[in-house]
Amino acid sequence: MFDTFPFNKLETFKFSLLCHPFVYQKITKDDCEKLLTTKGDYVIDLGGDSDVLYLYLRCNGSQINLFTIKICVLQNPHRIGFSFGDKEFTTLPRLTAYFCKHRFHFNGEKMRLRSAIYRNSLNGSFGYGTVMKFNDGHKAFVRSLNSSFTKNVTKCSNILEDLLQLKHDNICQIRDYDVCERGDGLAAVIVVRCDCYVQNIQEFFAKNTEAFPAHQYIFWFYQVTSALAYLRENEVTCKMLSLHSCLLDHQEKIKLTDFWSQSDESQSRWWLLNKALTIDNGFSNESFMRNDFWRNVSPEVLLGHQWTEQSFIWTIALLFQQILIHGKRPNRVRYSSLIDFLNAGGKDDAICFPKESAPALLTKFLGECLQQNPDNRPTFTEIQNIINLHYNRCKIVNFFNRF
Repeated sequence: MFDTFPFNKLETFKFSLLCHPFVYQKITKDDCEKLLTTKGDYVIDLGGDSDVLYLYLRCNGSQINLFTIKICVLQNPHRIGFSFGDKEFTTLPRLTAYFCKHRFHFNGEKMRLRSAIYRNSLNGSFGYGTVMKFNDGHKAFVRSLNSSFTKNVTKCSNILEDLLQLKHDNICQIRDYDVCERGDGLAAVIVVRCDCYVQNIQEFFAKNTEAFPAHQYIFWFYQVTSALAYLRENEVTCKMLSLHSCLLDHQEKIKLTDFWSQSDESQSRWWLLNKALTIDNGFSNESFMRNDFWRNVSPEVLLGHQWTEQSFIWTIALLFQQILIHGKRPNRVRYSSLIDFLNAGGKDDAICFPKESAPALLTKFLGECLQQNPDNRPTFTEIQNIINLHYNRCKIVNFFNRF
């Protein structure tokens, strides 16, 4: 399973189930022994190429039982679902929620699910993704898009076709995608394959804590603004810009990811939590998503105002500030959640820049980009101009330093 891309329809659907943190790929019996420590602990494994999933449940004492969950076509509503015993369910969370409340019989015993054991992984704003190695030896980053992108499958497919054409030295290339329709009223499953890189810049900073020469940061800023300018020319936005969305290749050059078409109005309020995803046992997809996205969103947008060019200027400047401090102090660190920040008035503290990491003229300009009043912020063209100025100066200095 998952040996080549595009996946077949069953593989595409199964891969999308990894957005649930209690679903594993290729879990072993030894893994189950370590993970399932208490009666009622359970995990679900994707299984092989067949239309079944495997439910591992810790029963009495040392016994772990294996059960099968069948992927099936439900009749009412007509859609892909799951059957366990004589019951059918539209989603895995609904299945597990039901059997946390109701017992089922097996070999004369009554059993109940109690605690799902979760993987140590989080979903990004664009959905669950992971690095995969295929039979041809190539690695790729494969992502199952968040359902907010895929409700209109025709529009989403058209956007992806446009994104496939984008080519720039500082963006992550999208290579292919596959679509699996799920039936009446459900968003399609769309899995996207992208180029794979060594790490994101936040992971890089975790291993490289010492400050770099100023020119290194300026080179990174130039790569980011160059990529953003190209994306803007093609009517593509990068609203979720953060350290997570800056990948590094083997030469430590930035490759931007997490970009999407400006024409997709469904993403105009992407940062709002969707409470409709919560299931009656307390499970919510958002509980297992990175919850720090709001730290990279301008204050006026969080307060309910329209996303504008000036909002984007704020996000770019914050990214540059986070690069300069190696992500050591997340923005709005005093607030544990978006609600706390809004309850405190939604006003940012002064955002500081390290003096030794970049020219004072540049950091002063970035401070202007982070002003509370969006009308007072510079334009993207002004950001480009000042970054290009410092980039060209660094190139000249580096040239003379070679002799």
